[in-house]
Parts: sequence; C-alpha cells; structure tokens
Amino acid sequence: MALTRRLVKGQALTSAEHDANIDHFEENPNGVYIPKSPAIGLKIDETAPDWGWHDLIGNLHYDDATPATLPPYVTYSGNLKSRQYSVNDEGFIELHMPHDYAEGTDIYVHVHWSHNSLTVASGAPTFIVEGTYAKGHNQAAFGAPISVNLSEAASTTRYQHMVTEAQFSNAGGTGGLLDTATLEVDGMFLLRVTLSANTINDGSLPFVHFVDIHYQSTGVPTKQKAPSFHI
Repeated sequence: MALTRRLVKGQALTSAEHDANIDHFEENPNGVYIPKSPAIGLKIDETAPDWGWHDLIGNLHYDDATPATLPPYVTYSGNLKSRQYSVNDEGFIELHMPHDYAEGTDIYVHVHWSHNSLTVASGAPTFIVEGTYAKGHNQAAFGAPISVNLSEAASTTRYQHMVTEAQFSNAGGTGGLLDTATLEVDGMFLLRVTLSANTINDGSLPFVHFVDIHYQSTGVPTKQKAPSFHI
C-alpha cells in the first residue's frame, strides 16, 4: 500500500486516507523494505522526480618535496591561513564512490575557491582537474587520465565563496570525459588540481579550499558489499 500525500501544503487528508496511512506504519513495525534493484530508491520532486545530489569529499594533499608546484599556506583572513595557488601549483585528492550511487548517471567535478583582495574588478582563474578512475574488487586498472578546464569570473566581493564546476563523465566518454558506464560503487578516483592560468586584474591569486565531485544518489545502500552489489 502506498502512502497518500497532498501536493498542496496544508490540504487535509480524508479520514479514510489518514487511517490508511496509520495502518501502513502499523503493518510495517520493523521498517520499510526496499527492492534491491539499482533502479529503486528515493527521488526528489513529485512532479518531475529525479535522483538527488550528494558530494564525494576528501582532503587535498600536497607534494612537499616539490616546492616549485607547492601552494603555500598564506594568511587568508584574521588568523586563518589557506593554500594560495600560483600558476602551475597543484594538489592531489583520492575519492571513493559510495554505495548509494545511482548507476548510469553523470558526475561533475567542482573547485571551491575565493580571493581576499579588495581591488578585484575583472578576470578569472582557470583550473585544470586531471583524473583517472577504476572499478574496485580486482575488476579494472586505472586508465589514462582525462582532464577538464574550469574557469569562472572572480567576484568583486572579497572572500566570496565560488564553486566552479565542469562535467566529468558522460555516456561513452565523448569529448575526453570519463565513460559513465564504467562508474560503479566502490570505484576510486585519483585527481589532480592545478591553476593553469590567472587573469584577475590586480594580480590576486586564488585560494583553493576544496575539490569534490557531485554525484546522483538513490538514497539507498546496496544489498551486497562486493560485486554483484544488487543481487
């Protein structure tokens, strides 16, 4: 039995609908059982349902043995310091695909950045995110890295939090992206972010705070912890 809902906020259920909803929960005292199919899960929006978005997050790491490409910790605001990127500076990150990934959906990479200048009027940093991916559980080797450019005009507001995004996979891997069909639960991404160019008018350099991936989620874990995940 499905629960009865109202699309209009505040619109009441009938007595019979209310009783039926109560019966639903009384008949499922141990929870709601969800089919194990990868196509089943929680979608957002009753009129145009789609999988919701989550983030793959991790910490950026740096090669201290290569000073020429190491973004230094620089005073950002007050007593806070952050990594400030000059052209060719780089950072590295590893990310893991969680068990609620909606199979067959494209992923997007984004860079969180800002500047601390009072005189920015125009220009933009350009980042390159390079990456490779492999399924886990002895199924695949990491392939040749792909790369995408990300650029967005710098805000004229000091400390403005920018999130600059680019598509990172599609069907067939056209245009030099990852092939969405190869993405799977427990896969791993190895990523590198670098500042390839900077045209901010006053010469200010961006602070890179974070790099992560947007993925669509079923909101449901897999039944199995190893392939095949959904049997």
